[in-house]
Amino acid sequence: MDAIVSLLLETLATLAAREWSLLRGLRGEIQNLRGDLETIKGVLTDAEDRGCLDTSVQIWLRDLRDVTYDVVDVFDELKMVAASHPKLLSDRDNGITKGSIRVVSGCFLSCFTDTPNPILFRHQMGSRIKDVKAKLSELKERTYGLLGPIVQRNQPESSEKRETISIPDKDLTLLGREVHKQEVLEILCAPSDDVVPLLVPIVGIGGIGKTTLAQAVYNDDRVREYFEMRKWVFVGEKFDGRKVIEDLLSVSSKKEIAGTKPTLDNICGCLISEIREKRFLIVLDDVWSKNSQEWDQIWGPLKYGGKGAKVIVTTRSQEVAKMRGPAPSIVTLEPLSDDDCLSIFEEYAFVGVTPERFPNLREIGKVIVRKLEGLPLAAKLIGGALGRNREETYWRRLIDSEIWLQNLNEQGVLPSLLLSYQSLPSRLKPCFQFCSLLPKDHQFDRKDLVSMWMAHDLVEPVGGERMEDVGDPYFDELLDRSFFQCMDNSYVMHDLIHDLAEFVSKDECFRVEDTQKSCSRPGSIHHLSEYCDQDLEPKDLYQFNRIRTLFNFWSWRSITSDRIACRLFGPLRCIRILDIKGCWAVAS
Repeated sequence: MDAIVSLLLETLATLAAREWSLLRGLRGEIQNLRGDLETIKGVLTDAEDRGCLDTSVQIWLRDLRDVTYDVVDVFDELKMVAASHPKLLSDRDNGITKGSIRVVSGCFLSCFTDTPNPILFRHQMGSRIKDVKAKLSELKERTYGLLGPIVQRNQPESSEKRETISIPDKDLTLLGREVHKQEVLEILCAPSDDVVPLLVPIVGIGGIGKTTLAQAVYNDDRVREYFEMRKWVFVGEKFDGRKVIEDLLSVSSKKEIAGTKPTLDNICGCLISEIREKRFLIVLDDVWSKNSQEWDQIWGPLKYGGKGAKVIVTTRSQEVAKMRGPAPSIVTLEPLSDDDCLSIFEEYAFVGVTPERFPNLREIGKVIVRKLEGLPLAAKLIGGALGRNREETYWRRLIDSEIWLQNLNEQGVLPSLLLSYQSLPSRLKPCFQFCSLLPKDHQFDRKDLVSMWMAHDLVEPVGGERMEDVGDPYFDELLDRSFFQCMDNSYVMHDLIHDLAEFVSKDECFRVEDTQKSCSRPGSIHHLSEYCDQDLEPKDLYQFNRIRTLFNFWSWRSITSDRIACRLFGPLRCIRILDIKGCWAVAS
């Protein structure tokens, strides 16, 4: 939302500066709209962080999004009319619009535009702008009620709750990671004359088992014998170099500086004294920061260690893994096999009993595990939740997609992934949400996806750069953060990542499938895709009268005339992306 509101503010500023005759008498309303949007923008970042799990903020954000799209729709129509009927513009602006606005041509344009009466059009635009202004003002008033809790809530609290320790779960077997464990052990225990600590990154998506692997290695007997000193520090989303250094200090050093208000220089000095010439192993768990200055703050003192010192970093980002230059070996964790994942699931689902006593539940468990796509954290949490209720009907209900999402949210799988989403720059969040339109396991092309982001103004212009060149780094950053996975020459989303995309876009994007054709709030849906065997009738589309995207992956076998095209697309006045490649023929 933050990125969309920012873009809308720029659009309003541009329109207010234009001297179109169509805008006569409307500039004051446009300025008022800008004022309200600027007030709301001030709390959007905090609101979006809380909105994933706070129902009241979710509703506020949903209403704000609807009003924002109302504003965009009003001015899109204004620009379309101006482009389609240049005579309605003042002479000063005539010709400028032709070069700056792309207009749909052919039979589709006739579905959307009629020649308006200038006076009547200005009156209609004025009424619509006043209407959205009233809605926006009401939202601004509600902002004050939400502002206190939003600002007072300490956001790093989520990291504190997730803090990890070096001690592994004694009941958890390291299933499917034995090869990775041996790989890390060989790197750690290999003789080295390097005086600079070797960085050993463990990389993978949330819930893949990075921390579990690091715990297993950290507590291995070979590691205990080889290293003179071992330290485990949980870093988390908010990188605090001073806190990391303090956490690395021994208990005695902490006592010495307690109550003295030591400077950062004092703390670094204490750490250097402890690690000087020692072969140490330090684990920095759950690192997010890609800020080189923050890394320099902690890396400087670590250079005083002895030969063969190592630093394990667990992270979701390949970029973080390369912060100290190219790592000699990045350990990348892939999803577990279904068999290994099933073993973890059953370990938690059948505590105190043998799984063989519940053959029906085991079969249901196999179906559930396939949905987990090899994530051990998901297997552990969902297995533990189902283990408290071994009724067959309860387990079968979980296979339903909506209950599945709800259960993931309740059991902590989505919150672990939500942290990845919340850490995204605001410009990337709507880009990721848009990806929920793609069917699961759908392989997509990066250029196509970037073009779609561009069509919805999700790519912010940077100077005179081509928009494609600006959008490519958006894609690369989502790929780097493990939201996308490369597959041959295309890309795909992990199923749980796809579930996350659905979760954060549930009131804005909707996929029509054979198993899900009804929508509780069709009027709020702005992006629609279909993937079903049966043709979708025009009447089925009319309930989605505000959609801006329409993908057809399967249905609508043929569109045989302009009349049918107008019946299908005529009511969709806000459409920006129309993809009907699933049709057999489009005849004009």
